[in-house]
Amino acid sequence: MSKKLAKIHVPDGGSVMGTKVTLADGTEIGGITSIKLEGDVDRRSWVATIQLHPNFIDQIPFHVELTSV
Repeated sequence: MSKKLAKIHVPDGGSVMGTKVTLADGTEIGGITSIKLEGDVDRRSWVATIQLHPNFIDQIPFHVELTSV
């Protein structure tokens, strides 16, 4: 079973501008202002923190918390 949740695509040349995050279902996340990838010796997997400014159009905002993978 794959635990792949998202793919981070960095443009050629390694520029921060133009970096895209695509979820496993193919949905591209927009409005990203910051991506932070962390790992340390006490963790068995990488942790990605994605900061964004959503643009809600005719939608009701809600809070989601991922508690386990």
